[in-house]
Amino acid sequence: MTVSTSDLVAKIVSTLNDSKGQAICETNLKGITDVAEYGIVCTATSSRHANTLADYCWVAAKALDIEPLGKEGSEDGEWVLLDFGHVILHIMLASVRDHYKLEDMWCLKPDALPDALDED
Repeated sequence: MTVSTSDLVAKIVSTLNDSKGQAICETNLKGITDVAEYGIVCTATSSRHANTLADYCWVAAKALDIEPLGKEGSEDGEWVLLDFGHVILHIMLASVRDHYKLEDMWCLKPDALPDALDED
């Protein structure tokens, strides 16, 4: 089974929405960084919630036959990062997200996002 990057992004975003992730921001990173094609940032309500969101997204990717490359930050749960190769997922507590402002680094705001899924 071959899954496109945009299908993986859609599955992750759907999983985050279903699991009550907040302020989900997805963006096409092509031309911004070589680290990944897409970045997703989500706010969790607690460290337990952050780890649960990460676990659900991990399982969702594996259901698409995508083996996640790595997971960081689950020990304290303030900022959990999942690396899916072409897609990087950041799940952060609100205070951490506000401090690091990844959307500003990527020149994005959650309410002014490009249609990242239209390209592939």
